[in-house]
Amino acid sequence: MPSAWLATTGFVAAVLGVATALPQVWRLLRTPGADGMSLPSVVLGALGTGTWLAYGLLEADPPQIVANVPGLAGAATIAVLVVRRTTTRPAHVLAAVAAWCGLVTTAWTVGGAVAVGSAATVVSLVARAPQVREVFTAPSLAAISPLSFGLSTTACTLWAVYGVGTGQVPVWASSVVAGAMSLVVCVRATVRAPEPVVRPVPHPVPQQTRQAQQQQTTTEALPLAA
Repeated sequence: MPSAWLATTGFVAAVLGVATALPQVWRLLRTPGADGMSLPSVVLGALGTGTWLAYGLLEADPPQIVANVPGLAGAATIAVLVVRRTTTRPAHVLAAVAAWCGLVTTAWTVGGAVAVGSAATVVSLVARAPQVREVFTAPSLAAISPLSFGLSTTACTLWAVYGVGTGQVPVWASSVVAGAMSLVVCVRATVRAPEPVVRPVPHPVPQQTRQAQQQQTTTEALPLAA
């Protein structure tokens, strides 16, 4: 059993982890597109959360369970919103889910909780990489919530402390790398200059056109002859 302060650290990390999804869901609901969001990252992020939930259940770790039950709901919501805003076929996402189920089942059969934790670490790390690339290559980051990735950085820091204190190598190893990647996305989305607003440039009206318009206005204003 972890000590009282470690348990508190884990539960605070769990609360922050749950709160991480809320600003991103709100931003997507207010944004018509998914500019700046990486589809592979959000799908793998949801699958990674599911893997951590499986790990928490196998380890009977309350903070992991508390964090990842609502965390999975939030991650799945983000994935659905991003998928609906792209041209990706749902069949491709379902194929990824089926492959994930096979991966987790195989890991549990071969190595139990440790193997599942290792799988969760790999999925979580792979999930962050496309999003980091996206923030440096996408023409717009309008759909990214910097607050969401800021909360993720803080939660990962606390999870790293919790993992070190409880001796859970998969937890602290993945949290350190994932927290660093989340920080990169947060900073990039925060400091990036907004896209300039393109305003139409008025074209000058030729002198002859203005004179014709004035003459037409004057003619219309004259009273009709009886």
